[in-house]
Amino acid sequence: MVITPPTFDSERQRQIFSFFVTCTSSVTSVYYSSDFWSRLVLQLSLSEPAIKYALCSLGALHRMFRASQKANPDGTAIEFQNYSLSQYNLAVKCTQRLLAQSSSGDSDLVVKGLVACVLFVCYENLVGNYRAAQMHLQNGLKILPRAVDGHGKQSPTVPDNIVQVLNRLDLQAMSFADSEAPYPYHLGQSLSMPTSSPSFSYIRDATDHLIETFRWIFWLAASSEPNPIPQWQLDATSTVLQQWANEFDRLAPFLPTDDRNTIVLLKMYHTTMTIMIATGLYGQESLHDEYHGLYEHIVALGKALFDQQRAAGSMDGYIFCFETGIIFPLFFVAIKCRHLLIRRQAIALLKTADHQEGTWESVAAAKVAEFVMGVEEENLPQGAGSEQVLESARVHLVNISANTERRRIDLSCLLRTSEEDSWYFREGTVFY
Repeated sequence: MVITPPTFDSERQRQIFSFFVTCTSSVTSVYYSSDFWSRLVLQLSLSEPAIKYALCSLGALHRMFRASQKANPDGTAIEFQNYSLSQYNLAVKCTQRLLAQSSSGDSDLVVKGLVACVLFVCYENLVGNYRAAQMHLQNGLKILPRAVDGHGKQSPTVPDNIVQVLNRLDLQAMSFADSEAPYPYHLGQSLSMPTSSPSFSYIRDATDHLIETFRWIFWLAASSEPNPIPQWQLDATSTVLQQWANEFDRLAPFLPTDDRNTIVLLKMYHTTMTIMIATGLYGQESLHDEYHGLYEHIVALGKALFDQQRAAGSMDGYIFCFETGIIFPLFFVAIKCRHLLIRRQAIALLKTADHQEGTWESVAAAKVAEFVMGVEEENLPQGAGSEQVLESARVHLVNISANTERRRIDLSCLLRTSEEDSWYFREGTVFY
């Protein structure tokens, strides 16, 4: 597709925009074959300055992250960081005008406002302003119901790819629980259980249904806390997952090779959710020992995905994207699977992945997982298996507070005493 570029303020801005078009928009679609990044945002940037500035801001951030990956980083990364901030500020200023105009209900202005909202979420996630990212995300999600007709269908004025990106960013926010900016479940809309009789014609149908189910699981856990999730809801969700697998198995043989990354990623997500529901999410941690086979499957899928990316030449040692990808399922394995080998394989993949996926950074996730592993295995006899990790030594919950600028994470691990009548925290700090 040929993009006629917009009018630029400077040669530097033109170069950054070109970098976004040729590099950022393609690599950020590595997991989802969405034309949101490859077509929609580029088209809107031609007529809307807010979108142009936001894309240049994200392109400069991408350049900053790449510059910081060098063996001997220089001042280039700081220059890109400062330029990214200046472009972001211009985007915000233009968007304020855009939002004032969109109050008239003009559908084109609403679409542009939603796209700007998505881009702002991505920017704030990458610079570690998670509270601001939550604010932009919730604002975008609140706009969507206004564009729903009386039959419950999305208005054609809001393209499906915008809704899909917002839902995936919502899942990312749920999965990444920074203690300084916890997910505002009390502000969000109540989610309902997805249909247990799905029908998929395309990979996007399967993706949308599974993302919806994943969001439902996080919402279900939060709405039930501190009480256990009712068994009937766990059983019903398990049925949804099984029906998804049946329908996906029917669809998969007919999917093109371009969807191979998405196929593997969806299988990783589905297996992760299967374990979460089977163990009751916040149940006895020793229940996870019954699912070593599924944990091993997630790690094998992760390795297969990396191999596919290398074979396709899409992995030059660093993957930068705005949406959730492979890091969360591998991190889940690393903190919940106590099998010594499988857990270490997951951590090793995170270390070598060198992925930046919105809020998630693979090296940081590996460091947190290593800390959790150290807490659980500190009194483990030499050569012991996972069954010898006592329930009282197992971490139930990990709270983190990340400082991306200092590349520091403060964390606290929630454990239960051997008498199971009280809880306590083990705290620490990791650098990455």
